[in-house]
Amino acid sequence: MSTMGTLGTIDSVSVTGRPHTASGYVDLAGRPPTASGLIDLTGRPPTSSGFVDIPTGSLTQHQIYQQQQRELDIDSLAKQFGSVVSLATERSDRASLATTDFLQDQELAMLEANGVDTDVERRKTQRGSHKTLEVKLSDGSLAWVDATPPDILYEASVDRERELMDRNKPDLAINELIKRLYLARIMYGDSHWLVAQGHASLAAGYMDYRNLAAQGQHHAELARNILLSGVNQSESSEHKSDIMGTLICTYYNLGRALMLQKKYGEAERQLLKAEKVADERCRLCVVDPHEAGEWDVKIETALGKLCYLEGKYSLAENCYNKALEAVTKKDGPDSPLLVNINQYLGRIHTKNGDRERAIVSFLQAHSIACAVYDKDAAESVDSGLLVARSYMAQNSPDGDSAAETYLNDSLTASKSSHGLYHAKTVEVWEDLISLKSKTQRSVKADVKEDRLEEAVADIREVLLLKDTVYGEYSIETAKSYKQLGTIRLIQCKYDKCLKMLKKCLAIQKEVLGMSHKETVSTQETIDMVLKSPQLSARATNEKVTLNNRPNFRATVGRSKPAW
Repeated sequence: MSTMGTLGTIDSVSVTGRPHTASGYVDLAGRPPTASGLIDLTGRPPTSSGFVDIPTGSLTQHQIYQQQQRELDIDSLAKQFGSVVSLATERSDRASLATTDFLQDQELAMLEANGVDTDVERRKTQRGSHKTLEVKLSDGSLAWVDATPPDILYEASVDRERELMDRNKPDLAINELIKRLYLARIMYGDSHWLVAQGHASLAAGYMDYRNLAAQGQHHAELARNILLSGVNQSESSEHKSDIMGTLICTYYNLGRALMLQKKYGEAERQLLKAEKVADERCRLCVVDPHEAGEWDVKIETALGKLCYLEGKYSLAENCYNKALEAVTKKDGPDSPLLVNINQYLGRIHTKNGDRERAIVSFLQAHSIACAVYDKDAAESVDSGLLVARSYMAQNSPDGDSAAETYLNDSLTASKSSHGLYHAKTVEVWEDLISLKSKTQRSVKADVKEDRLEEAVADIREVLLLKDTVYGEYSIETAKSYKQLGTIRLIQCKYDKCLKMLKKCLAIQKEVLGMSHKETVSTQETIDMVLKSPQLSARATNEKVTLNNRPNFRATVGRSKPAW
């Protein structure tokens, strides 16, 4: 039985024993074919071009190209199909073969829809747990079609997704989640709770791997509608626990997606529902306490972040303290989850004006990050940057000295982990430049020229990085030009200051427009610099020189050319 799509017979031979459809195709999912003769596995109507609308996340670019080129020569299509299937045959890995199922079925369907006889000879073979179907085309060439049962492909997809995440390939992991959803629909239909679990897992993938709120909300709502449409929970406690776990995942990811879209009221309602279902699920005797504790931490962390975004800092602190206690009890004081929790506690203390407690929380997060990950890891860079900014907010010489130490360490770590031409490296370097400039302004009596020139040299290096990372005409580049102009203004070098500010103004006019507040602010700064005694006197002299020039008509025609 072929599980790669919905094509179960080629030309007139049915490998499933089911009756043929009107178009000569067998629909393994029990759905009628579309008007174009192709079977729509997703349940969507065909497009105006006659092709079935399949979500692009589950197809390759090559397949989309083939769908758009249906009017090509039939012999050319047959050759392309043979080469694609031959390439898939060479891949003996189970998960690699499974990834070609939709492509093969769509190619085969297009060939038969255009009248190509592909049913000259066929036979079933089996390679381990993979079942394949050999098809002999009308031109005499052979092709292999994957006919592995869907339950085996489903299990392989679960393992494949975990493997891809371990290899840090989120896009391919999302493709596996999409494939798993379609396999669940093939095996159980559209209303089964495992299909809802597939939608919930895909919503979690969109949120965790790519931070896509709209896609996460869509699939979470589909999962919720399936689960609330009358799913039977009376089979066993294990069955009920799995369904309730899917419902928790659905409400949790729906709340996160709504939070990212700044729909805080609805997000709070969904997260509270997740918390309520989690409490009810804990009463079941079959629930693993470790898994229940993980859901408690996730929900409390999400509620804490929501309260923080709404400005309810007391409630946010309570939620994060609960999560902190739960993680410490479950995983110990060195758990990686404590990094994010301590960082949010530090932000909350900063908002409440308690800078000492904020520094303690940020230092705790930084020490755990350096111990768990590595001194030069990306997590250590972020935590060190937060510690430095917290020290900078104290506006004291001791705080500035400590901040400079952490910024230098973070800059070195960022160059090692991210590389020189990276946005995070630029961000850390800019904070270091701002600290040097602020130090010079705060202690005017002890200002040294070499410190200012050192800041200028850093800005020039950052400008070279920004041209590569952001582009020459970008807001980030304009900020560096304005910062450089400000330092030149402190040095009373008005000509260089005016030059940098004009470059900043030109970029802001091009990117933001004339009426943007940043553009207006830069223009006001330029006008202020032009009113300085040095530049105003020079402008007056240039105006006098211009007025004293002889009239143009008086200088033309006085002498005749030599020829």
